[in-house]
Amino acid sequence: MHEYDQFDTLSYSNIGPLTLSNGFTDSSVTTFSESKTLSGFGPEGAAVGIYVFHYETLFAYDDYTYEVMVPTLDRITHLGSSGLFSENIPLDHIGDNFVVIMVEDPETLQVTKKMFKVTREEHVTMILLENVRIDFFEEKTESPSLMEFNPQMVEF
Repeated sequence: MHEYDQFDTLSYSNIGPLTLSNGFTDSSVTTFSESKTLSGFGPEGAAVGIYVFHYETLFAYDDYTYEVMVPTLDRITHLGSSGLFSENIPLDHIGDNFVVIMVEDPETLQVTKKMFKVTREEHVTMILLENVRIDFFEEKTESPSLMEFNPQMVEF
């Protein structure tokens, strides 16, 4: 159990006085993108903190695994008079990235935290998925084996 299990995940779009209009609709999302854009609105003067991290295994022996938390972004923004919020979050790590959003209400000074897990997949996976051939009318009863599946790789 990690320390992030204590965060409230009942409402994904409201984080204290901040309402996200774009970004997260669930506590866990998967993407192929190298970044994620969060946008929303809240009261003027609200402080919005974003902390992004992932875990890396230093070593594993039998049933024991030693992991360290590796931060990749630590940023605090204050909402201006428009109350609009927009932040681009880099997802440098392939695998599970954790995004913690903390919002301080400017009137009550109460801090609300939410955490989201963003799993970034490799582009090779996207290319493989885009090239899967599904033939609903073919009489073959099994999916092709990995040896039969040979998509054309495209250079970008």
